[in-house]
Amino acid sequence: MINNIRYDNYSSKDKGYTIYSVYGEDPNADMSGYHVNPFLGNVEGTFDEVIEYAAEHMPNFYTWGGGGYILPYKSLKQNADPIILNKVKKLKIERKAKLNNFVTAEIDNLIDNINILSKDDIKQILIEIKNKMI
Repeated sequence: MINNIRYDNYSSKDKGYTIYSVYGEDPNADMSGYHVNPFLGNVEGTFDEVIEYAAEHMPNFYTWGGGGYILPYKSLKQNADPIILNKVKKLKIERKAKLNNFVTAEIDNLIDNINILSKDDIKQILIEIKNKMI
């Protein structure tokens, strides 16, 4: 486990899936000349997955030993399509969000119309909600 304030902050806030911008290590290890951390790309996944991917699959993440850095995409101006590390996980998260939106809308509808709906109407709405959740 990494003991790092940035790691703890990002890994707890990404809610399981976020886009991160990955920058490589400055290839100029000495104090002279130009220094730059090259933009390597955007990667979508958990912070742990992105760290692992950058270290293993992005050749310029390490050049002389210190390693590059990873920041949440929203804080940067780099624009590139992200590499998606876990498409199945992403689809599950998107499906869960759609389901939550559907259930919330149906419950709001029930609350707004509770006085004019019959028991059969309420039962039908609850059955629809249940079927969507399966």
